[in-house]
Amino acid sequence: MLVYRHYTGRNKIRRWGKRGTALPAVLIVIVLISLLGSALLSLVLLERRSGSNAQKICQAGYLAEAGLNLALAHLRQEPGWQQGIGVTSLPGIEGKIEEVSVSSRVMSYRLRSTATVGGISQTLVLELARPFSSYALACAGSLTLQDTLSVEGDIFSLGSVRLPDGAAANVIAGGDLTNMGIVGGSVICGGYLFNSGMIRGDATVGCSSDRYGRDPNHYGKINGQLNKGLLVPLPDWPADLVEPYQQAAWLAPGEYTLAEIQAIVNGLPGEVKTLYCGGDLAIMPVTATLPEGEGLPEEQNYYRTRAIIAAAGDIYLAQDMRAESTADAWAFIAGQDLILAGGVTVDAVLACAGYFYKQGEMSTINGALLAGSIELITADSDSNTSMSGKGRGWIKGRLSISFNPAIVEALTSWLPTSTWQVLAWQQASLY
Repeated sequence: MLVYRHYTGRNKIRRWGKRGTALPAVLIVIVLISLLGSALLSLVLLERRSGSNAQKICQAGYLAEAGLNLALAHLRQEPGWQQGIGVTSLPGIEGKIEEVSVSSRVMSYRLRSTATVGGISQTLVLELARPFSSYALACAGSLTLQDTLSVEGDIFSLGSVRLPDGAAANVIAGGDLTNMGIVGGSVICGGYLFNSGMIRGDATVGCSSDRYGRDPNHYGKINGQLNKGLLVPLPDWPADLVEPYQQAAWLAPGEYTLAEIQAIVNGLPGEVKTLYCGGDLAIMPVTATLPEGEGLPEEQNYYRTRAIIAAAGDIYLAQDMRAESTADAWAFIAGQDLILAGGVTVDAVLACAGYFYKQGEMSTINGALLAGSIELITADSDSNTSMSGKGRGWIKGRLSISFNPAIVEALTSWLPTSTWQVLAWQQASLY
């Protein structure tokens, strides 16, 4: 049986109302899918852009590092170089080095290198410790400057420094620093500062409080800026001063005159001649090396060319050794102690892993002195025959040290004390 159902107008309206809700729902779904697709497309483009930026950031960082290496190459050749580097492009590499600046500080150089790749810049800042050979006097232990020792140039010590009469230039101490005179430059100490004199430059003090929270420092009169409680990073003293020269031309242990050493050096190849002695070495005047009764040849007090003479044992220098010209430079490096006789003048870089001794009469070093340890005493017999002193590593009589940049820079690339050590570095993004 067929049954027909009749709908009134009211039922039709209700049915059409249900049909009308489908279209907005479909439209909403379409809009949501479109938005989701746009979001996914934007995400893909963003990831692609982020990946491209990350690559450019990495490339810019490498270029900035290359700028630092270029600056280091200049500094190794010329320690006083501060000209910096302008816009530089490297062959086959996208981007460019925008600038490398070099600024000198009391105990370091700050290198700042900026590079750009595709509009994205990276900057690297590097803090380099000054080479030990850039100081007139550098010591691995503690140091006291009595009035018997005159230093024209900067002073560095990994230990504590005591200045009864002040100092002419900058002074750096890894430990405490005590000053009772006038310091002509700035001071840096990793420990405490006890200043009853005057410091004409700045003062940087590593320790500003003790375990009770009190400040035990006595800052005194400081004409420059006082920086308290700053971490003072220090370079490491070279582990082995003579090891780099063990493959150099062999020199038998014993006594030589300056003329004999000069003759050996003249026969060596290379821009800087190097000699290595496996034991103790002494450079003596002619009168001390000839048997009695023999005629005395003319004494040679000047040397020529550039040379480094290293010895595994002690080195004893007992005669004048002057550079014949500003292009000439020598260095003596002892694996143990170095003894300088009284009454002599030496134009050279002197370095020793052990103790430094200076005998009776007034002596002069034009160059630099780098020693493992030095102890100053006031007792003075004015005699070069007596080796007795107070403890080990003593200076008898007056000693004048004048920093000679010409001699140091002529040998800087061949000295183990001329290495550049990184104290700190940081990265600054500029994109």
